[in-house]
Amino acid sequence: MDKKKSLILLKHYADVEREIQGLDATFLDLLKTSEGDVLSKIKTRIKRMEDRDYVVLVADLSNDHFAFYLRLGETSAGKSSMLNLILGEELLPFSVLSTTSTICELKYGREKRIKIHYKKEGKAPEIKYLTESSPYIDQISEFVHVKSASLREKASSYKKVELFWPHRLLQDGVVIVDSPGVGESDIMDEIVVNYLPNAFAFIYVINSSNAGGVQRDRLVRLLHKTRELTNEQQMEFSPNCTLFVCNKWDTIPTSEGDVVIAHIINKLSQCLPDVDTNTQIIRISTTKALVAQKYGVMNSEFASLTDKIGCLVSKSIETRLEQHWSWLDLLLSRIIWLMSTLITNISTDHVAAKDRLNAVIERLKKLQAEQESSKEAMTQFLEESTCEAINTLIEYLQKSEVKERFCKWNSDELPAVEKSWEVTEAALVNLLQRRLQIFIEEWEEEEQMFAKARKSVIQEFLEKYNYLERELRNVEVNASQIQVLVEEETAGESVEDHVFNSKYNFSLPFESKLFLGIAIPFMVPPLLVGAAFAVPVTLLLLPMVGIKSIADSIKERKRQSAYNKDRAEYVRIMAQKFLGKAATFEALKPLVEGQLELAVNTLNDLQARIPMLVEADVKLCQQLMEEAHSKKDSEARYKPCRDKCSRLRGELALFGSMEIWCMRLSWDDLSWDVSEDVYLKRPMEPGLYQGRISKGRYSSSSQVTFKVYRDLLTSSNIIECLADEAILRRLRHPHIVKFYGAVFRKVPRGLEAAFVTECPGVDLKKHLIDQPRNCPAKNPVATMDVIRWADQVVEALMSIYSMFDGCVHGDLRLENVLLDGPNVRDIKLSNISLRRQLTIEHGSKCDAFLHLPPEAVRNRNYNASSEIYSLGILFWEIWYGKEAFDDLKGKKMEEFLSVVEGGHRPDLGGLTTPTSNRWATLISGCWEKTASERKSLADCKSTIMGILASQR
Repeated sequence: MDKKKSLILLKHYADVEREIQGLDATFLDLLKTSEGDVLSKIKTRIKRMEDRDYVVLVADLSNDHFAFYLRLGETSAGKSSMLNLILGEELLPFSVLSTTSTICELKYGREKRIKIHYKKEGKAPEIKYLTESSPYIDQISEFVHVKSASLREKASSYKKVELFWPHRLLQDGVVIVDSPGVGESDIMDEIVVNYLPNAFAFIYVINSSNAGGVQRDRLVRLLHKTRELTNEQQMEFSPNCTLFVCNKWDTIPTSEGDVVIAHIINKLSQCLPDVDTNTQIIRISTTKALVAQKYGVMNSEFASLTDKIGCLVSKSIETRLEQHWSWLDLLLSRIIWLMSTLITNISTDHVAAKDRLNAVIERLKKLQAEQESSKEAMTQFLEESTCEAINTLIEYLQKSEVKERFCKWNSDELPAVEKSWEVTEAALVNLLQRRLQIFIEEWEEEEQMFAKARKSVIQEFLEKYNYLERELRNVEVNASQIQVLVEEETAGESVEDHVFNSKYNFSLPFESKLFLGIAIPFMVPPLLVGAAFAVPVTLLLLPMVGIKSIADSIKERKRQSAYNKDRAEYVRIMAQKFLGKAATFEALKPLVEGQLELAVNTLNDLQARIPMLVEADVKLCQQLMEEAHSKKDSEARYKPCRDKCSRLRGELALFGSMEIWCMRLSWDDLSWDVSEDVYLKRPMEPGLYQGRISKGRYSSSSQVTFKVYRDLLTSSNIIECLADEAILRRLRHPHIVKFYGAVFRKVPRGLEAAFVTECPGVDLKKHLIDQPRNCPAKNPVATMDVIRWADQVVEALMSIYSMFDGCVHGDLRLENVLLDGPNVRDIKLSNISLRRQLTIEHGSKCDAFLHLPPEAVRNRNYNASSEIYSLGILFWEIWYGKEAFDDLKGKKMEEFLSVVEGGHRPDLGGLTTPTSNRWATLISGCWEKTASERKSLADCKSTIMGILASQR
């Protein structure tokens, strides 16, 4: 971790810790109910930031090995050769038979030495200095490697070995960890799993010459193990911080290179769908690089490797800093919300306030009951998904061609007869099990049945629990607004305003509360999909039913002589019987349940957490009802601390924006396409600019859009900007422009911010208004394009509206609808504001507000119904290829509003077909004068789907 940034973040943690320690017992108890023992969690995180090195876990893809920042792959893939290349010294054995059996930590030290830690309790570590009297590799190998495969089944007597070496790579705290392999034996698995919480990223070495190199079952097993870690353990580890090194690339014929790398990418993508093929996969020959290194030369492949390792370490540091920063920010926001609720809900009308709080408690109890009902429905859905997967697998295994392949054996792949027939018999059973495992893995790779089942279970869960999340958050908003509602201090605000203001200032999204308070894996929705990733087809879960009886029966009939006479025929009969018993519901049920186990356990843990969150909110309401202090006393009691926490959060946000988010994307990475009258060294005017990302991980020649934030940022207003940034980062949809992130720079009066998004193509105003032949009114052939665009706009808006109650696009007009590159069939929404606060100067003309409904302009309040009106205007414009209200341009605002309020709308003439008439009805329903009479977004979607269906 960047030492300077880490020290600053530690100071923020210490400040928050002191503030929490000064809180009264009542508030601490309230905080503990929902967030757990936050003081203990703060101490744990402080210790991790203070004590932890930059560990890199290294492993092979056939014999998986791990590290803190690096992880390298197969035993024969050249893991040890890779480490020797990186360190510039032959330290670790790299023969095929010699494999890692003990955790080996490579650390910086001026003196070359090893420190041996024994497993036996009470036995002190032993230090051994390395000398030049014999090869270093000989002095090290006896402690970290064994050459016999049988010995690897036994536990090493060493807990770990530390190797201290004076290498520049290790000097800044990087620790490279060479570890045993996953899936090689239970003993080796246990060693790796126990070390997993220390892992933060990996380098995975792949043997390219071995059929594309990726041993998918081992990689799946490794990733599966990481997902079994607790949330706190995963805090130090991210599977995305991974580098895959395709070693022995010199053995791949040039003509086959593209095919092999495509195969490797396909295999990796099945385990890590978001793997970046440009930055996370590299091809190299360590043999050639080592030869060059002996002559003092770093060849291009090795140079690329070192560059990508540097990027990997930076990305890992960034990830850890972000995790620690985000956790503290979420904790502060929760504390501020709780205190604000306590301050604002002391009412002079105690009876009315108590009635409202009782109503809130009843809603919470109702939510708990609904959660129980959802739980039962989820159980039923799970049973149905399991049965479907089992039956589909049985159908596959019973196909004649599958049976034929399964039962066909060559004599040379069968074991010789041992002295004991039982040994031979056990080997045959293992062969059958392994073949069945391979068949099921191949079937899953092709059909993705288990993956679909996991995803469907998670999707079903999200559909039910997204509702509970919204309801729980709305209940919290109501609880925080009891005093406001009783005294009607904000009578001019809408209900949406209450929700929005509470959300942005105090209340936490459901997923954030989970991140704060629960120690289970993959609970945050973006990470929840990790539970849908591949799960290893484990031998222990494969059917054992009837194996012994099959073997006994065959033994009785054929005996050992029968096997010697015709091995292939003997095993064919045995395989037929084995498959017949394996391809049954009872035999396959444990395997299928094992495939769904992680997803189910994850969801069960989350289900168990919901009542805890409800209980915390009930306790808050009860505390509010029992509060005996006056409003003045409560303000004196909590307001200073609330204000201090708000200030601390603002300072934390300033630090995060300049020192943490810049690690992902910084202002200096941007190249602006601006006119000569724009001076880039001064604060920019708020608005949209074009340019490119010329440096960093997102560098590209493609055009992007920079949206300069409306205000300069200080500790008092930066929270809102970062909240917008976090929402836009989560807002992923095929018809919404990709969001790269926010960039910040210091200017004289604060921080200047800009949001960076892709700019895939021209906007619809240029495509339609400037080229009317692209519109249905001028060219009926364009009808389907326009209707399809409308459908995509509505889908994108639905995604936006789902982010939080009251969330909107904010500026829906043709200029903000972009074609998706040269593909005119698809569009993407851009310039998303999430909300809109209208500022209208006195005497303004109406030109900039032609697409807004009159009530939004008059009330300075833009909401979802306002956006439906704007959607109707947009639908009219894309049909006719004209700007709406062109005849009113240049008018004074009041004159424009009066005309539109009087019922004036753009002309819906020239519509003679059933499709165009339905389109006109849709438009009219969107721009109704009364907001409550306008169509909903769901209504628009339904109408458009009907029109599309009629066109097919």
